[in-house]
Amino acid sequence: MELNGVKEDIDSRMKAELQPRKKLKREREKFDIVIWITASKEMSIAKLQKAIASQIKVTFCGDECETRRARMLFETLSRKSRFVVILDDIWEAVSLEKLGIPEPSTGIKLVLKTKKRKLKKWGR
Repeated sequence: MELNGVKEDIDSRMKAELQPRKKLKREREKFDIVIWITASKEMSIAKLQKAIASQIKVTFCGDECETRRARMLFETLSRKSRFVVILDDIWEAVSLEKLGIPEPSTGIKLVLKTKKRKLKKWGR
């Protein structure tokens, strides 16, 4: 039986999964804000915006449109000089503009994690 091979494969996958988290913990002090959102297949722009807002203390009234929420998030994040946004388990391409995330630049990092091969090409 190839149990050792299976165990080694699982161990290597677990290490690969934990590696970005370990690196982030070491480098966390470099950022004012770390936003880590685990998306899912059913995730929408509105849900992503609300998840980001809850982590950066932005409050929505509830009746804002997608564009207004994006503007509120963008304005708040633009005032921060150093932050990282991690979108984990992304199933489809998302627009940073629609989410309200400024384009990555000096001090701003964006990490997209996906298992879908097609999206890996999109992230380059």
